[in-house]
Amino acid sequence: MTQYLIAVWDYTAEGEFELSFKQGDRIKLLEKHNDDWWEGELNDQIGFFPANRIRLETTE
Repeated sequence: MTQYLIAVWDYTAEGEFELSFKQGDRIKLLEKHNDDWWEGELNDQIGFFPANRIRLETTE
């Protein structure tokens, strides 16, 4: 099952393998590499980002 995340704060990539996003963006989760850095996809871009900048999307 595909899991999506919502950006809580903006994040600007600091390296070529990181993913930039804006608050409110919906990111497709690809993999949780560890508790601090996850991998996701946004607008056909794939990269790593700090897990503390997002929250899990909830469905009601």
